[in-house]
Amino acid sequence: MRRLLFGIICLIPTLTGSAGHATNDPRAREEVVVVRWQDGSLRKSFGSLTGPDSASPVDVARRFVDSHRVTILGRNGFDLMQTSASGGPSGTRVEFGIAYNGVFVYGGQVSVHVLRDGRIDLIEATPLSGSPATSAPRVGMAAAAQAARRILEARYGSAPVPLAPGLVYHDVAGRLRLCWHIQLPSPAGAWEFLVSAEEPGITYAMKRIALDVKTGKGSVYLENPKITKQPQKVDLANLDNSYTLKGSWAKTYNANKQYDFTDSSQMGRYTTASGPNDSYVYSTKDKRFTEVMGYYHVTRMHDYLKDNKLTTAVNGQMPVVVNVQDNEDPAKGYDNAFFTRDYRFSSTGILVFGSGEELHNLAEDSDVIYHEYGHAVLDKIQRGLIQHYEHVFSGAIHEGTGDAIATHLNGNSKLAEWALSYRGTGEFVGRDVDNTNRYPDDVQDPEFGQAETHHTGLIVGGLYWQMREALGADTSIKLYFDALNRLGPRANLFDLRDDLLLAEKALEGNANLATLTQILTARGLDGVDPGNKQATATVQKLQTRHFDWETFEAGGVAESFTPGTWVALTAILNVKNASPGYYMIPALKIIFPADVGYGGYEAYYVVNEEQPDVEEYVVGLIYSPEYAVPATLTWKAKCRLGDQTKYTAEKKDTFKIE
Repeated sequence: MRRLLFGIICLIPTLTGSAGHATNDPRAREEVVVVRWQDGSLRKSFGSLTGPDSASPVDVARRFVDSHRVTILGRNGFDLMQTSASGGPSGTRVEFGIAYNGVFVYGGQVSVHVLRDGRIDLIEATPLSGSPATSAPRVGMAAAAQAARRILEARYGSAPVPLAPGLVYHDVAGRLRLCWHIQLPSPAGAWEFLVSAEEPGITYAMKRIALDVKTGKGSVYLENPKITKQPQKVDLANLDNSYTLKGSWAKTYNANKQYDFTDSSQMGRYTTASGPNDSYVYSTKDKRFTEVMGYYHVTRMHDYLKDNKLTTAVNGQMPVVVNVQDNEDPAKGYDNAFFTRDYRFSSTGILVFGSGEELHNLAEDSDVIYHEYGHAVLDKIQRGLIQHYEHVFSGAIHEGTGDAIATHLNGNSKLAEWALSYRGTGEFVGRDVDNTNRYPDDVQDPEFGQAETHHTGLIVGGLYWQMREALGADTSIKLYFDALNRLGPRANLFDLRDDLLLAEKALEGNANLATLTQILTARGLDGVDPGNKQATATVQKLQTRHFDWETFEAGGVAESFTPGTWVALTAILNVKNASPGYYMIPALKIIFPADVGYGGYEAYYVVNEEQPDVEEYVVGLIYSPEYAVPATLTWKAKCRLGDQTKYTAEKKDTFKIE
């Protein structure tokens, strides 16, 4: 019996991988400049790119990209519009969005890192596949919004009205296609969709944009009940004059073990602790205790990053929601925590902590708070990482960074000894960054036989902990954050390696180069990035199967389906020589009979990780509404592998709705 692989990840218009420049390893020579190209466009270049400049970092970066626009993008007709600038230990990263006739290319980005003396030492760009063929939408905004809602209604039972969609271009099968970019909240955090504005019924991308796990007085666990067993009285800094747990960098919201979290529009149900004379000393059994935990540790993390000049990315009042119940059964505690983007709190996002059912209360453990805050910080530094779809490594960097920040601040390698232990047995199911995990051996989780961001992220967390042990905490955290401030939107582990080496040169003058190189080698991050260039794939056959949202699985093969049915579109693939952690990306065509027309069908692209022992992949889902006219539909599919641009030969199949 074939194993059938299914998972909704995302289709976002960035391209990864490079044909490595024929230069020696960048560590070999002091002034080497490395240039990496992809399909005639610049992917990444680093080294001593320019001389000192007394102008502002934004002006230096703007002059550079204006002078080299065609070289960077590989084509004419596109504009570069500055979107952000963020400071780090050695300089400032300036980001430019790529636009065509005023419409942004979703995920299209050029990043320039400017050192404090005005020298540019890194530029990274999103390669483009071509110019758009369509400039005006042929699918209306309302129809696109309904398509986005359909998937959340199927998965969660209901869906809110989406935010006002905007037009973007999206790279699909070598062409920039006009799409509606739609954002929707959900019980599991925010979702983003890219719905075709050129042809009806096609959703190219669906991605959950969320990642799991005045002075007053208060009582908190400095780490968690397992390590620092008794609460301590602490100062609560930066409170405002409201006499509630609200200050410059955090405001708490308490679901009181009564309510779940769907989106920020329902936060009026929650309460915020108040205290005469700003005193918030509670027993650990008081539901307000976790509010104090959230406020104190978020404020502590913010002030640590700011005082040590590590990043200026998050600098606003962040909502911290505690004691959240399970969204499927509010009578039960929620066994998770996550960071999610939110349109009402766009400058910070929201942190959400479950009250725990089988696990302990997630907000009783500062490791979990720091980890989720780490996601918020990295998402503001480089928003593209959470949206990337070519490989698992951008998500793994997110998870590893959360682990690194938590273990750095608390000074021990185990993450969430309390929150990630079962109430009944005490079994620890958290992570330990004092490990020997390395690339490529430990990319895939052996329990599931595939890459998973938390497991793959142990390579990143382990790398940081090894740096901390060898170079010291202060040096390591500065190097690490300087590297984060250089990351591009499609960064993999070898990009992180390159950026750590650039940070070492900029901050330490290569004083620690030998030790850092040894650590990177121990993690398998030496030599040329192997990418996924040796992989090959062939589509052998297409099939259609029933799809069940209750079990989230594809069922038996069928050629006929009833109206109102979800149909799984599957491809039997022959994949060889695939590197672990890279995804398989489909391109679909749905052909409707002339006498039926569109008929209200909805098709959704699905992306999965390539795996050598998996033959059949779900590449799409089709929804046929109950009023659909029975008809024979033809669908076609071709696929490409992550880190590649070439697609397989196209295959076709048919099925009926009757």
